[in-house]
Amino acid sequence: MRTASRLFQILTLVALLAAGSLATGCANAPASSTPPAFECNQLASEIGEADLARREALEQQRDAWKFVVPVAVVVRYAGSEVEVRDADRRLGDLRARFDQMQCASDR
Repeated sequence: MRTASRLFQILTLVALLAAGSLATGCANAPASSTPPAFECNQLASEIGEADLARREALEQQRDAWKFVVPVAVVVRYAGSEVEVRDADRRLGDLRARFDQMQCASDR
């Protein structure tokens, strides 16, 4: 039980560090008056990949109950929750950029 708690603490710390790194990177992004370098096709492809990652994370989250050890369920659910949040954030960013570029909506 103690090692599972320690594992959960480590996973939580890693998730917080990753979120902090992402937030810091976004906060320091230089403003640009030129359109992003991404082409609409690249954005549509990345949106598809981010959506797939989100669906996989949601499936892991839904399937967490299948683990026999309750502590493993908590750790897996928490990890999946972070992945879902990251995927949602990524999808939002990509869709905003896609819409900003006024790409054809074939996604």
